[in-house]
Amino acid sequence: EQRRIVAILDEAFAAIATATALAEKILENCIELASSLIDRHFPQSSGSGTLSRLREVCTFENGDRGKNYPSKEAFVTEGVPFVNAGHLSDARIGPGQLNFISQERYATLRGGKFSPGDFLFCLRGSLGKFAKVTDDVGQGAIASSLVIVRPKLDLISSDYLEFYFQSQLCSRMIETFAGGTAQPNLGASDLASFDVFVPDLGRQTSICNTLRNSLDAAKTLRGVYEEKRRNLLCLKQSLLHKAFTGELTADKKAADRLLQEAGA
Repeated sequence: EQRRIVAILDEAFAAIATATALAEKILENCIELASSLIDRHFPQSSGSGTLSRLREVCTFENGDRGKNYPSKEAFVTEGVPFVNAGHLSDARIGPGQLNFISQERYATLRGGKFSPGDFLFCLRGSLGKFAKVTDDVGQGAIASSLVIVRPKLDLISSDYLEFYFQSQLCSRMIETFAGGTAQPNLGASDLASFDVFVPDLGRQTSICNTLRNSLDAAKTLRGVYEEKRRNLLCLKQSLLHKAFTGELTADKKAADRLLQEAGA
């Protein structure tokens, strides 16, 4: 009986291992697909769109680094958001983790004040990390590690700029301007010198719609296979439980069904 159980488990676990490896490979391909979809529209050499510098289509604003720069002692429980690089996640600002300063302290700052529609870009530490300011965050101020990037909407759309920040072209620009130092960092002037391909606004909209639809499909597929991977782990645990409670070999049809599930 023990040998029967071991034989069933061996066969099932081999099938689960094969199915899990396939699911993980497809998940890896989904991530690579998302990246390649973006890079197709942001080539790293001229020949598609109009090659510009980022300063031509955006303005930049550093934070206030003077005597009014808020220290931790200036933080309050409620007030105006004061955002640092740690608050940026998945191209958005995490409102549940924000620091706040008083309206009075905010009024003393000479620069680095953002509004909805602006982008915050990390210049030190996690280079290239960015977030778009949304209406739920509203107005606020940035720490010295960030810079505000404000798109000139008559030249570049907000959605197009967001995809650009996710592209390999932007990553290559970061390596070009910040590479080779022990503690890589950028200045606002470096970021302003980044190459960017800027087609007309109609073409930008078309590119963004195409990318959004394709990325949504890739995200859905990724979700399917993440769920499959979780189910395979649960199935393995279920098989072990049934093996040591006598259920696995008590019903031959049930055992065959579990083997089928493992190979699905």
